[in-house]
Amino acid sequence: MRLPESFIENMAEQLVSVRALAAFLSTYYCEPRRGFRVNTLKMQTSEFLEAVSWKTAPGGFSDDCVILKESVESIGNHPAHIAGAIYMQEPSAAITAAMSDIDKGMRVLDMCAAPGGKSGAAAAMLSGEGVLVSNEIVSGRAKTLKHTLERMGVVNSIVTSASPDVISNSYGDVFDRVIVDAPCSGEGMFRKDANAVSEWSQEHVRACANRQRLILESAAKCVIPGGKLIYSTCTFSREEDEETIEYFLKTHDDFYLLEQKKLYPHIYEGEGHYCAVLVRKGEAHKPELKPASNVSKRYKPCKEACVIDFFKQGAKLPGGLAPYMDDRGDVLLMTEDVYGALRDMYTLSAGVHAGTIIKGRFEPSHTIFMAAGMGFANKLVFEQESRELKRFLAGEELDCDKKGYTAVCVKIGETALPIGFGKASDGRLKSKYPKGLRIR
Repeated sequence: MRLPESFIENMAEQLVSVRALAAFLSTYYCEPRRGFRVNTLKMQTSEFLEAVSWKTAPGGFSDDCVILKESVESIGNHPAHIAGAIYMQEPSAAITAAMSDIDKGMRVLDMCAAPGGKSGAAAAMLSGEGVLVSNEIVSGRAKTLKHTLERMGVVNSIVTSASPDVISNSYGDVFDRVIVDAPCSGEGMFRKDANAVSEWSQEHVRACANRQRLILESAAKCVIPGGKLIYSTCTFSREEDEETIEYFLKTHDDFYLLEQKKLYPHIYEGEGHYCAVLVRKGEAHKPELKPASNVSKRYKPCKEACVIDFFKQGAKLPGGLAPYMDDRGDVLLMTEDVYGALRDMYTLSAGVHAGTIIKGRFEPSHTIFMAAGMGFANKLVFEQESRELKRFLAGEELDCDKKGYTAVCVKIGETALPIGFGKASDGRLKSKYPKGLRIR
């Protein structure tokens, strides 16, 4: 790989010693590391690792972070991935969530959240309590973010697509944790992405640093006193990392730097990452979360008989979820915190999309089964390699002795994880697995 000369000069200045620079540059002759995070909303890391035969090593930041030590083909089509038990993540990227220090019940904002790895980790730490607002300004990437959190079975998130200033003006300082995994020059992605190398320039680095400072300006307004602002990048540039934080602290005397870490590929088995934790000074207080004034017009408590009957007939839901119906006829399950965090902006999802009322009939969604499939009375459980599972994922009909909507699950170790649903009648199950996800 041919690296830009200016980049090498920058790294020589940063690493100081010739030996360190040589070790750093030698990593570009090696294959990039792969890793994943076990989604503890679905199952525990130890159980998952016992259930698969992959060669792995601990990621080092938290128990759910794992480094993959072998090449696993088509991992995106593996039943564990489809069921949301794992999320593929560059190993060093796990440091951001690990340094965020998130506890159950907190309010968390992920300002630049796509494709969803850090939001998924935050959701796992919240364990269904509190609220996670995951924002992505680019609409196409926001859809990817939404699908990621749905696959992971997250029940207490809101996915928005708005600029950072709209987010800060809409919420103000209500969040315990604000994560800014900022768009950057991507120097840590050079081994994985040839485009990152070809697009790199000193001008690009400066442009990224200017944009990062603007994002941090908005993000800072969302942190409660005593709360934390977590800033991270996948670049080595001091201008985008340490110098951006230094500039922020000079212009925000109500924050102080708690800690910062930088990962290099010749020291840690990953591509490289930077993370800083800033604390807002002041006595901790948490203002009440109230929805925007127009939210009650768009989302109303759902009292439709067809919806109530559906859940009465054998669907056990996670605690705290209540049904609401929006102005399009969609039924959403939201906690009190999620409802209170709704604002007047482009919102792709809130809580769990349970389904849609069509001509007085309730049609459940794939999302409700991914979030709560094991709570349904009707369910089929298949082994990972079973022919029936492959047929279901291809959208084919199966033999079935159930009647009505039925959760379809895959067994990973001793845990049965929902992977979708079907509708059973007359001894057959019609697959409702989404057409865009089907594997043939």
